Amino acid sequence: MSSDPYTVRLAIGNQKETPLKLWIEPWVEEFELPPGTEVEVRLSGNAESRVEVEYHQDAILVFGFYGSFASVFRDGKLIWECHARLASPP
Repeated sequence: MSSDPYTVRLAIGNQKETPLKLWIEPWVEEFELPPGTEVEVRLSGNAESRVEVEYHQDAILVFGFYGSFASVFRDGKLIWECHARLASPP
Protein backbone atom coordinates (compact mmCIF):
# COMPACT_ATOMS: atom_id res chain seq x y z
CA MET A 1 0.00 0.00 0.00
CA SER A 2 1.28 3.41 -0.92
CA SER A 3 2.17 6.12 1.61
CA ASP A 4 1.84 8.90 -0.97
CA PRO A 5 0.11 12.04 0.31
CA TYR A 6 -2.63 12.14 -2.33
CA THR A 7 -5.13 9.30 -2.76
CA VAL A 8 -8.28 9.05 -4.86
CA ARG A 9 -10.79 6.38 -3.81
CA LEU A 10 -13.44 5.30 -6.32
CA ALA A 11 -16.29 2.97 -5.36
CA ILE A 12 -17.38 1.10 -8.48
CA GLY A 13 -20.42 -1.15 -8.34
CA ASN A 14 -22.30 -3.30 -10.80
CA GLN A 15 -26.05 -2.72 -10.57
CA LYS A 16 -26.72 -4.51 -13.86
CA GLU A 17 -28.09 -8.03 -14.25
CA THR A 18 -25.00 -9.09 -16.23
CA PRO A 19 -21.26 -9.07 -15.40
CA LEU A 20 -19.34 -5.83 -15.90
CA LYS A 21 -15.66 -5.52 -16.85
CA LEU A 22 -13.41 -3.10 -14.98
CA TRP A 23 -10.15 -2.11 -16.66
CA ILE A 24 -7.34 -0.33 -14.78
CA GLU A 25 -5.20 1.51 -17.31
CA PRO A 26 -2.44 1.75 -18.34
CA TRP A 27 -1.59 -1.33 -16.27
CA VAL A 28 -3.95 -3.40 -18.46
CA GLU A 29 -5.59 -5.11 -15.49
CA GLU A 30 -9.06 -6.54 -15.99
CA PHE A 31 -11.58 -7.51 -13.34
CA GLU A 32 -15.03 -8.98 -13.75
CA LEU A 33 -17.71 -7.61 -11.47
CA PRO A 34 -20.65 -10.00 -11.10
CA PRO A 35 -24.08 -8.40 -10.66
CA GLY A 36 -24.48 -6.74 -7.25
CA THR A 37 -20.77 -6.51 -6.43
CA GLU A 38 -18.63 -3.49 -5.67
CA VAL A 39 -14.89 -2.77 -5.59
CA GLU A 40 -12.86 0.22 -4.49
CA VAL A 41 -10.12 1.50 -6.78
CA ARG A 42 -7.41 3.58 -5.11
CA LEU A 43 -4.95 5.74 -7.03
CA SER A 44 -2.14 7.23 -4.93
CA GLY A 45 0.55 9.69 -5.94
CA ASN A 46 2.74 12.58 -4.88
CA ALA A 47 0.53 15.33 -6.28
CA GLU A 48 -3.15 15.96 -6.84
CA SER A 49 -4.14 15.09 -10.39
CA ARG A 50 -7.16 14.36 -12.51
CA VAL A 51 -8.51 10.81 -12.64
CA GLU A 52 -10.29 9.78 -15.83
CA VAL A 53 -13.16 7.29 -15.87
CA GLU A 54 -14.92 6.03 -19.01
CA TYR A 55 -18.28 4.30 -18.87
CA HIS A 56 -19.26 1.83 -21.58
CA GLN A 57 -22.22 -0.50 -21.92
CA ASP A 58 -20.37 -3.53 -20.54
CA ALA A 59 -17.17 -2.02 -19.08
CA ILE A 60 -15.71 0.78 -16.97
CA LEU A 61 -12.19 2.05 -17.60
CA VAL A 62 -10.22 3.87 -14.89
CA PHE A 63 -7.06 5.65 -15.99
CA GLY A 64 -4.29 6.25 -13.47
CA PHE A 65 -2.57 9.62 -13.36
CA TYR A 66 1.14 10.24 -13.93
CA GLY A 67 3.20 9.26 -10.91
CA SER A 68 0.44 7.10 -9.43
CA PHE A 69 0.18 3.60 -8.02
CA ALA A 70 -3.13 1.71 -8.27
CA SER A 71 -4.81 -0.87 -6.07
CA VAL A 72 -8.21 -2.61 -6.02
CA PHE A 73 -10.13 -3.78 -2.94
CA ARG A 74 -13.17 -6.04 -2.65
CA ASP A 75 -14.97 -6.32 0.69
CA GLY A 76 -12.15 -4.32 2.27
CA LYS A 77 -9.49 -6.81 1.14
CA LEU A 78 -6.70 -6.00 -1.30
CA ILE A 79 -7.17 -8.08 -4.47
CA TRP A 80 -4.64 -6.33 -6.72
CA GLU A 81 -1.87 -3.77 -6.39
CA CYS A 82 0.46 -2.50 -9.08
CA HIS A 83 4.16 -2.68 -8.39
CA ALA A 84 5.17 0.08 -10.79
CA ARG A 85 4.41 3.77 -10.60
CA LEU A 86 2.88 5.22 -13.79
CA ALA A 87 5.75 7.08 -15.42
CA SER A 88 5.42 10.60 -16.75
CA PRO A 89 5.62 11.06 -20.51
CA PRO A 90 9.04 11.86 -22.00
